[in-house]
Amino acid sequence: MARLRWRNKPLPALRLTDSGMDYSPAYAGVFTLHVEWAVPMHSAWLRGPDPGSFYWCLYAPVIEGLGDLPPYIDRDYPMEASEVAADYQSLLRQACIDKRAPGQAAERAAAVHLAFYGTPVVLNPYHAAGSPKAAIDERLRERTGGTCSMTPGTEPLKNIIRPPTFW
Repeated sequence: MARLRWRNKPLPALRLTDSGMDYSPAYAGVFTLHVEWAVPMHSAWLRGPDPGSFYWCLYAPVIEGLGDLPPYIDRDYPMEASEVAADYQSLLRQACIDKRAPGQAAERAAAVHLAFYGTPVVLNPYHAAGSPKAAIDERLRERTGGTCSMTPGTEPLKNIIRPPTFW
């Protein structure tokens, strides 16, 4: 399988299997996280730190492979950038993640996703490759009873970061 990279950093990857979803927040040939289909879950679309970007997020109370990171963090959007930065540093300390260690790229990416989106399972559809999104969406809806979808829907997307105020 090809290495997925953008700006020389590994990209997230998602794989749907008979047992659930395999995910890596920084794919380097191994899926580090797993969510069983039996676990109650839902998905949401959120705007990224750049107001022009948007991300698919999966929320589940049990995500295997997180180590000392939590499976989700309750978020009240929009947040201040300083709040996100403080939460990221706290997650790194809590899970003993070295932000300079090359072998911990997936753990760092999971902490970034948790700080911004409240979940470690986050995909940017702009970077998505592989199976057609319609086929993935159909399988997700089928396996989750309609609580997860790759289709954004009609609700306006929430901004996760308070837009800066310029004077």
